[in-house]
Amino acid sequence: MEKSRILIIDDEPKNVKLVEAALAPLGYEMFKAYNGIEALEMLDQVNPHLIMLDLNMPLMGGISFYEKICDGKGRPRFPVFVLTARDNMKELFKSFEIEGFITKPFSIEQLAQEVSIIIYKKHGKQQEFLKRKSKKITVVENDQSTYEAIALLFSDSGYEVSNAKTAVEAIEGSFVNQPDLLLINLTLPDLAGDDAALRLQQMPKTRDIGIVLYTYQSNSMETVVVQKIAEKTGINKVVETSDPKKLLKEVDDVFNSINQEA
Repeated sequence: MEKSRILIIDDEPKNVKLVEAALAPLGYEMFKAYNGIEALEMLDQVNPHLIMLDLNMPLMGGISFYEKICDGKGRPRFPVFVLTARDNMKELFKSFEIEGFITKPFSIEQLAQEVSIIIYKKHGKQQEFLKRKSKKITVVENDQSTYEAIALLFSDSGYEVSNAKTAVEAIEGSFVNQPDLLLINLTLPDLAGDDAALRLQQMPKTRDIGIVLYTYQSNSMETVVVQKIAEKTGINKVVETSDPKKLLKEVDDVFNSINQEA
């Protein structure tokens, strides 16, 4: 996976070394500049996931640098975290779109914790999106509102989503579209979801497609029976929910498991 890149901008070498010491154990790729002008010249090449910005610097200070990297709406093109020697800056920063700030002197533990949270929220989620972007999912669901709720979240999360309203439609479509995974409602109008999964597993062209069955019926006996069927037919997972967020997590888990086995 691509390392997160951090650009440290501070005119004091000892401060730069302190930031590097705090972040080095986290495995980030770090670049440094000692004033705003030098940093501007590096931006396109570095394309940082986070800028650690000191405010008081010669040639070009932090605020001038911040203004230079903002778009027409006043938003910075890169996430910015401010390093400042003044502890009364909270009011000033309300007018800036920054990820946060820390007052000098600071502990390396505190800095590492704050930066790691920012990087995960920004870069980690982006990486998850990019991993999903190459995956095709067919949601086998005949209820339009349920499908739309699932499709909206999955599409926003990066997956390419299509719909089949019946088991037959899903089986026929799988030959043509070759999805990476089928998310199948256990209760379909023409064929039970586990029977559809069994037929897909029996055909060479579709047997490698991932399958997740879901049901919103809380019948424990039914779930036990389907779990037993899943063990025989190679269904990746059976879940008792139609909540899109929970289904997204289950599908992510299946893909992660498949990647680990590959």
